[in-house]
Amino acid sequence: MILQTDIKFVPGVGPKRAGILNKELDVFTLGDLLRYYPYRYIDRSRMYYVHEIDGSMPYIQLKGKITAFETFGEGRKRRLVAHFTDSTGFIDLVWFQGIRFVESKYKVNQEYIVFGKPTLFNNRWNIAHPDIDPYLSEADREFESRSENHRKCVWNDKRTASGITFCRCGENG
Repeated sequence: MILQTDIKFVPGVGPKRAGILNKELDVFTLGDLLRYYPYRYIDRSRMYYVHEIDGSMPYIQLKGKITAFETFGEGRKRRLVAHFTDSTGFIDLVWFQGIRFVESKYKVNQEYIVFGKPTLFNNRWNIAHPDIDPYLSEADREFESRSENHRKCVWNDKRTASGITFCRCGENG
């Protein structure tokens, strides 16, 4: 009986989000939502070095610093590039959207954890629209590693709901 509850009555959903869930994911009831499983998980337990990157890596996680920002192009072709290093090499972090937000949020010479899919473009490694988190102190990392399992849920790309997070299966659900 509870599984037949309309999704709009689930706390935090409401009519607006329920409409998105209905339209984009065919989720109408609490039971539908509970049966909407990720199709794979991404392991974020390993930290890589820039010099280890090769073409066979689907996703990587790096610890390092942004050394500089550069903007290229104009109008719709504008992109922001952050030069990122971990002392073993450099990789470019690239954004095509949200440039002002990125420039205001991330600072040069501050340590970050970067996660994303590396690609080779013009003989340079880059990660487009990476997930970035501030690097935590040893005590904070120890606490977090005990409380999280470092896996990220991934749903079928064709069935994503605009800006809605369904679960937290680790760091960034």
